Amino acid sequence: MFDKPIPRKQKNHDDEHSLSARNHDDPVTALRRDFDHLLSRFWDDGIPTRGFANFDENESEYVMTAEVPGFEPDEFDVKVSGNVLTVKAEHKEESGGKNGRSYRYGDYQQSFSLPVGVKEDQIDATYHSGVLEIHLPKDESTPSKRIQVTSA
Repeated sequence: MFDKPIPRKQKNHDDEHSLSARNHDDPVTALRRDFDHLLSRFWDDGIPTRGFANFDENESEYVMTAEVPGFEPDEFDVKVSGNVLTVKAEHKEESGGKNGRSYRYGDYQQSFSLPVGVKEDQIDATYHSGVLEIHLPKDESTPSKRIQVTSA
């Protein structure tokens, strides 16, 4: 009935290790692992490109700069409450065509503790080409003091 014997699979004691080693080298598995890692970073860390990227200081003011593209200047709401500066922006767009309706939505919100000695009534904010810049004038009655750092 059988002309040749049926080959029998040899049992390998390191099946678990050899399988993982083979999967590690497999390009599809590597792509899936990299994609899963990217998604977990996105959901765990949030979108990394939004937020205040720069906080500078000169003799007369503090300047906060943020890259927040996709908004119009009138869509920003900048408020000071106590020593907290809150920046909010919201963009809603709806368009309809012969193929249906499309919606676009974007929002941004961030709060910051203000440094001591800021003239809250003179804070100025400008928005141009996707960059929000907030100028926080210093109160001259609260002079800064340089602290000498020594080795221990």
